[in-house]
Amino acid sequence: MSDDRSSALRLITPPASEPLTLAQAKTFLRIEHSADDEPIVRAIAAARVAAEQYIKGALLPQTWEVSVANPSAMKLCLPFGPAQSITSITLVNELGASSTMSASNYRLSVDGFAVLFTNPPSIEKMTVRFVAGIATTLSEISQPIIQGILHHIAVMMENRDGDVPMPVQAIACYQPYRRISL
Repeated sequence: MSDDRSSALRLITPPASEPLTLAQAKTFLRIEHSADDEPIVRAIAAARVAAEQYIKGALLPQTWEVSVANPSAMKLCLPFGPAQSITSITLVNELGASSTMSASNYRLSVDGFAVLFTNPPSIEKMTVRFVAGIATTLSEISQPIIQGILHHIAVMMENRDGDVPMPVQAIACYQPYRRISL
C-alpha cells in the first residue's frame, strides 16, 4: 500500500446513463402519470450515487481522477473502482514540471482497485485518471443492486421533505457487493 500523505478523488465524467429507466422506476412505484417524472429522475440518480458509495464501486463506466502527493510505493490503491482501464498517469516533479508516465511502467491489478508500478515513482504528485465500473452495460448490473435502487427510490418518493437514510431493504440488496478493505 502507498504511504501517501494526501489524496483527492474527483469525478471527471459521470456514467452515460442510469442503471434503470424512468419507466422501470414508475412501474415499481405504480405511478402512471407524468407529474412526478422530474423528482423520480432525480431520485434514480441519487439512489445510484448512494448505492455506489455504499458498495464503494461504480456501477457503470465513469471517469475518475485521483491525485496523490508524494507517492513512494510499488502499489497505489484506488479509492474507488473497479478500474476497467487507466486513461493516463501524470507526474509532477518538485519543480512543478509535469510528464505522462509510459504505460509500460504500470499495470492495473486483477481486481481493478490498484495500480502496480514497475519502479516506484519518486515525484511530488501523481494524478491517475481511470475509467471505473462494475458493468459495461445496463444488462450486466446485478438484479439485487437494481432492486436496492428501486427500494431507495420508493422511500425517497414517500419522504420528499428531507434527507432520507438508505432503507434496510436496499442495504440488504447491496451487502453482498460491498467492498470492504482492512
